[in-house]
Amino acid sequence: MTKSKGNSVITSFDELKYFVNSEIVYTGYTVIGLSYGTFQNCVNLESITLMPNIKHLEGVVFAGCISLKHVTIPNTIEKINNSIFDGCTSLLTVELPSTYMPEEFPAGLFKGCSSLTSLIEIPNTVTSIGQAAFMNCHSLKGVKMKGTTPPTLGYGVFNDTTFPIYVPRRSS
Repeated sequence: MTKSKGNSVITSFDELKYFVNSEIVYTGYTVIGLSYGTFQNCVNLESITLMPNIKHLEGVVFAGCISLKHVTIPNTIEKINNSIFDGCTSLLTVELPSTYMPEEFPAGLFKGCSSLTSLIEIPNTVTSIGQAAFMNCHSLKGVKMKGTTPPTLGYGVFNDTTFPIYVPRRSS
């Protein structure tokens, strides 16, 4: 936390790693996760440590966090919903765990992340990539497809981008 003209401004939130009861209630079951829009538009947030047992990230959790730079998602993650990082213009790196194996890569996941420099790996379980998933990702090193069958693409997945897309040699 930093001080600014007598007011406290939160720039990092490492304490989240100690939360064990952050639950999302669905019909018939409960799961540990962050609810829709939890940190949306927290413009001073630069870093966050996610709890090590998190399973779900609901939509737009970090959308509009224009100062957020780095995020590591723990290997316990099972579900990431749409537009988690939409408009995070300072985001440099995101580490998606190799254990994250969705069928659909979330729509708008990195939309507007113009500073993102990671190489994003798309697991071989992915059969579709949601619309605008990488729209306006000007600095991305590339996308590496792990599956041999290309996924279907939603509208505008790669709009306004110029990065390479890597595919396995044995792809169909």
